[in-house]
Parts: sequence; C-alpha cells; structure tokens
Amino acid sequence: MSSPPARSLICTRRREEPDDRPDHLPGRCVFLTGLGVFTLASLACGLAQSQEALVVARIVQGIGGAMTSAVILGMIVTMFPSPASR
Repeated sequence: MSSPPARSLICTRRREEPDDRPDHLPGRCVFLTGLGVFTLASLACGLAQSQEALVVARIVQGIGGAMTSAVILGMIVTMFPSPASR
C-alpha cells in the first residue's frame, strides 16, 4: 500500500482551514468592474441593430450583474459590522 503524495495532503488540509489571506481582487474592484460591464452592455442593448446583437449584449449584461451580486453581500457585512446596523 502506498501513501498519498504529500502535496495532496497539504492541499486537502489547506482547504479545510479558514483562509487568512486577503482576496486577490478586492470586492470593491470586482463590484465596480461588474457595474461598468453592466452599464456598457446596457448601452450596447440600446444600440443593437439586430436580434443577435441584442442577445449577446444581454448575455454580457448578465455577466456584469453576476459580478456585482457576487460581492455585494460581503461589502454590506464589511460596511455594517454590527448586526443592529444591518
């Protein structure tokens, strides 16, 4: 019987511990990028000359909306740390 590689044990152990490193991209940066993507895609929706262009712009709009909604809860918790102020 062979033992599992040390790397897999380290990776498994690391996933179980709470991550104390800061995020690679701050939430505000992701939120503002998503807001920009959503806004530009909305402009593209308004300027679309065909159904295909409208569908593509709506897909991009959904991606921008997903980026903003993915970080908004974390931003609210950071901005209002006490439960009473939420």
